[in-house]
Amino acid sequence: MMEEISKKVAIHLATEALKGYLRDGIPAQVDKGELIKQVGPNSVLFQDRGCFVTLKTSDDVLRGCVGTIVSEDPLYQNIMENAISAGCKDNRFNPVTFDEVQTLKFEISVMGPLQRVHSLDEIRVGVHGLIMIQGDAQGLLLPQVATEWGWDRETLLKQTCIKAGLPEEAYKDSNTEIFSFSAEIFCEDDVE
Repeated sequence: MMEEISKKVAIHLATEALKGYLRDGIPAQVDKGELIKQVGPNSVLFQDRGCFVTLKTSDDVLRGCVGTIVSEDPLYQNIMENAISAGCKDNRFNPVTFDEVQTLKFEISVMGPLQRVHSLDEIRVGVHGLIMIQGDAQGLLLPQVATEWGWDRETLLKQTCIKAGLPEEAYKDSNTEIFSFSAEIFCEDDVE
């Protein structure tokens, strides 16, 4: 579990990284010493962890979402890089503008470990995100997606297949690998 100060700093890092990139055209730099002073040397922000940064409009419409499943870089770096990518490099959307950043909601999902799914009964809707892999096709849905859309387990499985570019019943194929994961999810409203 992330401590509240680290969550607050994580949201600030994501916001400032995207603002700085849109303003200056280069990723912002963080003084690691200052960051240690804010959150302490043992903060999860210094652990090598994957994360996703999701951007939504004020009326909860998706505006960008990019992330890393696993990482060999510290979480604080991933948060900053993924915030920039979510705002400027998610090919499903036009890049955000500097003025638009002020109106966006930032949500961060800190990835837990991947678990191979051996039985579909293991999947807990709203708790687990899924990764579906078959050959070169791969799709991922975060844990909160199923809850936001009111999906059951079967719909989550089908939608993850679709996200991977596979037929919706591909999860039943023995050549399809399914992995689940949990994530610690928080947004600006959670840390004020």
